[in-house]
Amino acid sequence: MGRAVLVIFCSLFFTLTPFNQAYSTMLEDKNQWQSFTDQYRWLIEDGKFDLAERMLHRRLPHMEQYIKTLKTEEQTVWRDLLTVLLQDEGTPTEKDVSRFQMMVNVSTAPDPIVEAGTFVQDLKGALENPFASNVKIESQWEVIAPMLDAYYEKEAVSEISEKIRTLSHEDTFYTREAAIEAVGQLLDAPEEIRMDALWWTAFLVGGTIVLTLFYVALQKMKANQRQSRSKRRDNS
Repeated sequence: MGRAVLVIFCSLFFTLTPFNQAYSTMLEDKNQWQSFTDQYRWLIEDGKFDLAERMLHRRLPHMEQYIKTLKTEEQTVWRDLLTVLLQDEGTPTEKDVSRFQMMVNVSTAPDPIVEAGTFVQDLKGALENPFASNVKIESQWEVIAPMLDAYYEKEAVSEISEKIRTLSHEDTFYTREAAIEAVGQLLDAPEEIRMDALWWTAFLVGGTIVLTLFYVALQKMKANQRQSRSKRRDNS
């Protein structure tokens, strides 16, 4: 049993050491993209479109390499929003920049699903606030909606878009309640995703430990068998 514990400890040590180094590098990459989007936004707000465009094009190769490390859904949204910025003829709108910055900040957060959920929760709070105008709510939704496609079912996101459009035309108790209900259903979805991931992680870790213990026990059994055969030969 002592050998089994030692083997598990060594396996975890040599596995996690390079993992921690890789994690540190990944964290630096995430922070630099958040800083990049901040600088890009400031340039756009100051009207320095040419400088912002040059900075964006200069970072494109590196950005493309980073995008490849993301999940498929995140890659799709990143590229879609980035394409909009590149096609705006050097003068992207504030909304386009906000959408891209939103996606960058959420996807580079420690837990993107939780981070995305905070913005959905903010939207729900605005819907529940009778003093929040439907125009402001619609604008808020238009900024976060593209990002949500990377972490939620598209049908659920589209459902909210439809409710928000209805609310923008007719702000009543019923249209708000319909939007609040749709947002609430969206907030419930990631919990299932996290639980599935938790069970899979527990299964993989537990399975690895069981296999390691089985391997050590098997080796010990073989060693005992060899010793037994050796003793029988010595006694014969």
